[in-house]
Amino acid sequence: MSQKTIFSCVVIDDEPHARGAVEEMIEKHPKLQWVASFASGQEALLGLEELNSIDFIFSDIDMPEINGIELGKTFKNYCRWLIYITAHDAYALEAYDLLADAFLLKPVAFSTFLEKINHIIDKQRLNDSNYSNAKDYMFIKAGANQAYLRIDLNRLICIDAGDHYPTLITEEKKFTVYTTMKQLEEELTQRSEFVRIHRSCIISINYVEKIEGNTISLRMDDKDNTRFVSASYRDMLFKLLLGK
Repeated sequence: MSQKTIFSCVVIDDEPHARGAVEEMIEKHPKLQWVASFASGQEALLGLEELNSIDFIFSDIDMPEINGIELGKTFKNYCRWLIYITAHDAYALEAYDLLADAFLLKPVAFSTFLEKINHIIDKQRLNDSNYSNAKDYMFIKAGANQAYLRIDLNRLICIDAGDHYPTLITEEKKFTVYTTMKQLEEELTQRSEFVRIHRSCIISINYVEKIEGNTISLRMDDKDNTRFVSASYRDMLFKLLLGK
């Protein structure tokens, strides 16, 4: 029998009663374990440095001196999932742009908390299962000679539809491939990191650096590292990134 997975949790909030409410919900969840709480962003940075790696960070946003949004990118370096809990829904878009995994409005009902956390955990379990069963490569007809080349999917950054044929961009080079975007999308179905953001573009979320408005920046050497996210695919992209 496999050992039950327990996920470690940290709470960051300047209000004692708010910290206590989140701690209580964590303790009630059978798969979560409360590790520490901090009363400010500065205090959290020092504590997280000592803890090194945490599964969940539950952070308030509107805190004195340094708010949770300003610290979001730093928090993400210490955790697998960043959950914002705040009384101000005006912060939602900024939270999404920081790739927070969920956004909860105070006061948070335990049923809502349970639903969000279970969704994240279940999604991770499904991703792990899909990843273990999915191939990490594909053979595809490419190049001037139309030879079948092996493409390492772990190094595939994005796919752009050209005037005639799509172009695959990997960490090493670009390939013109002789197939359709639809066929490529079907080929990548089992790989949960690939998502279509436009009718002419598929990206790997593993290479997402920043989302600003309708523009997504990718980690790649090419100067042209931005791609447009169309309105019809934006919700799907955020659902995948944030577990919403």
